[in-house]
Amino acid sequence: MNKKELGRSLEKMVRDCLVNAGWKAWLVQPKMIYIPNYKYPKKLKEKMLAEEKKYQKELGGRWISKPQDIWGADILAIKAGHVNLAIQVTADSGLGRKAKEFSKFPYGPSWLCLIFHAKKKSGKWIFSVYEARDGKYFPICFEKLESIFGKAWPKGKVITEAEAKDEA
Repeated sequence: MNKKELGRSLEKMVRDCLVNAGWKAWLVQPKMIYIPNYKYPKKLKEKMLAEEKKYQKELGGRWISKPQDIWGADILAIKAGHVNLAIQVTADSGLGRKAKEFSKFPYGPSWLCLIFHAKKKSGKWIFSVYEARDGKYFPICFEKLESIFGKAWPKGKVITEAEAKDEA
């Protein structure tokens, strides 16, 4: 599984947890871009079979998918009576960079920006959740997470900073 596929599957896990908790959640869709007259690198061209080379000549270009975040978020979620959620899901350790990305956009008090940081532990994906505010990130408290997920709290999948310290 490459990085894009892994990221997409982690985003779907988080979205499914939100949907189970009664949220309407949308994933961003990758944007397809056509590059006309694409020139493949020499090393890649040497590895191509003759049939592939012929096909590429006929096509004359290449389609690539470009990530398409909405205001720096992978998932947007809405639920009546709650603040709206803008969620960035990542397995990358650069959480400060993700928080700064949120600060570039006009999120008001009706939005809560969250970073779900994924780590693999004993063969399972565990998410630590952080709140992003003013270009910084902070561990989210248990009460706030419980208000988001309610009874659909995905125990064992989402942990708070306190639980992470207890496990260490």
